[in-house]
This record gives sequence, structure tokens and C-alpha cells, in this order.
Amino acid sequence: MTTLIFPYKEKQHPVFGQVSRPVLAVDLFVPRFGQWLTVQDILADTGADLSVVPLALGRVFVDEVESGIPVSLRGSITAVSTANAFLHTLTARLGDLQFTMPVAIALENNVPPILGRRDALDRFVARFVNGEELILQV
Repeated sequence: MTTLIFPYKEKQHPVFGQVSRPVLAVDLFVPRFGQWLTVQDILADTGADLSVVPLALGRVFVDEVESGIPVSLRGSITAVSTANAFLHTLTARLGDLQFTMPVAIALENNVPPILGRRDALDRFVARFVNGEELILQV
């Protein structure tokens, strides 16, 4: 069994001040460059159905963002009640595990990168330990 450990990072919250968040680094494959790019500080969010990236980051991985499946993002991840996005399949790597996952590329940049459940966090046994670390096992 492979175990990956990610310490929480302190981040600024507009209401609560400093908060600890379960963030991790994920390698995503960029086909047009033929190489992996490490995306830092992706929030591990078990309440998110999908993984999400902001538009600027999504344009690195996908030539034509709007060629994906249109989806609407809802919840507390955006400054507005919904945000438009396009769903694409990206190749990811966490530790030694390589997999494909659906990623919604938001049409705005004020959306944080999120690793959601669908074909991503659901691949792991995830433990959130006392607001200190995230442990993923596969």
C-alpha cells in the first residue's frame, strides 16, 4: 500500500483569518509539451464532486477550453452563486499512481484549484488528521 502525506498549509481566510487547509501538489500531463507540470496548493475537497482549475491554469493543459462539456459550478468556490466551466479529461499523477480524471476548467480566474472526488480523491483512502495533515493511501 502506498501512503502519501501532505501537511496542511496556513492560508488567509477573509472571515476567520489564518486557517489550515488540506492542500497538495498534483502532477498534470501537458500533451502539447509532452511533459508533466506540478500544480501546487490544490485544495483536497471531499465535498466537491469534480476537480476544478481556474481559466489561466486550464489554458496550459487544454488548447481549446470551450471544446469540453459545458458544466455549471455551484457552491462556495466562487464569488457568485454559479460559474460556467468546461469539463475535460486530464492525466494526473500523485506519487506513483497515474490516472485520468475529469477536470472542470472555470471560465474565470477567481476559482481555486480543487481536487474533488470523481475519479480523483475517491481513488484513495483519505484521512484528514486533526487539521494537521492529509494522508492518502492506495
